[in-house]
Amino acid sequence: NQSATAALGQPMSRQIASSESGTGVSYTANDLPLGATLDEATGLITGSPTQAGVFTSLVTVTKSGASASAILTLTVTATALDVWRLANFQTTSNTGDAADGADPDKDGQTNLAEYAAGTNPNSATDVFKILTSTKNANTFTVTAAGKAARSYVLERSTTLNPGQWTNVISNGPLASDGPVSLTDPASPQNAAFYRLRVSAP
Repeated sequence: NQSATAALGQPMSRQIASSESGTGVSYTANDLPLGATLDEATGLITGSPTQAGVFTSLVTVTKSGASASAILTLTVTATALDVWRLANFQTTSNTGDAADGADPDKDGQTNLAEYAAGTNPNSATDVFKILTSTKNANTFTVTAAGKAARSYVLERSTTLNPGQWTNVISNGPLASDGPVSLTDPASPQNAAFYRLRVSAP
């Protein structure tokens, strides 16, 4: 059996090992990840995989009517950010419109912020923001458009000084997209500042 490792969205090259070579030798391989292809004449697997995971492929070498088979285990590695970037920009490279600091939809949020919030980096209308805020006698509630798998934390400060924010309440990870509301049950009677923090898994 044979094994190989590749990175999601990155060029790969893997030669199937065989004692046979020359004219009349042919190769087959099943269940390769999308984006990876086999040259049946040379046994060379090339391409840029677009699926992450562990793929078990049966490879067969044939010559003069005789054949031999083995298992090739191909592991395609990826971070969650790689998968997100590939889905939205068809690349895993941190460059151009796909760069962490880029803002291709011009909504004021960088790609890294859109990834954390679970919003679409190519749609200016899909942006993380507070929808409503309500102050009652002793409570303060904020509502935002929540995203699946994201977690939200309502934070409070009375000074706005760095390092002086208090976690009030959290919600998530959410099971699905939908409004998410968080309430401070003991809102200060005097002035207070609030912010809503969102994080990816």
